[in-house]
Amino acid sequence: EVGATLEEIKQIIYPFENLKIGVCLDTCHIFAAGYPIHTEEGFISFKNKLEETVGVEKVKVIHCNDSKTPFNSKRDRHEHIGKGYIGLKGFELFLNDKDFSKLPFILETPKEGNMDIINIRVLNSLVRP
Repeated sequence: EVGATLEEIKQIIYPFENLKIGVCLDTCHIFAAGYPIHTEEGFISFKNKLEETVGVEKVKVIHCNDSKTPFNSKRDRHEHIGKGYIGLKGFELFLNDKDFSKLPFILETPKEGNMDIINIRVLNSLVRP
């Protein structure tokens, strides 16, 4: 995979750093790449690493999906929100983060029946007032 780590993303965007360029984070990709965003400590560590490499300000959108495969599996298999290995805690951390909460979240889960509506309701329930 190209762009699996934050270091690789930095290398990809570096030649364009003077242009208006942003990146999309994908929760399942992050998790599969070995960033433990499913715990508060892991999320904070990921965000610090993001700031050191790419820059939080470069993140413009988040693809929101749980993971069918375990942590650090190197396999991107999307699952419904809260039904995979990331679990609800990982999404709660993103949705309530001072930087990420301002961004658009795009639901990218399996398309089955009315699961988009259910996934959106689950995500909405995690947002703190």
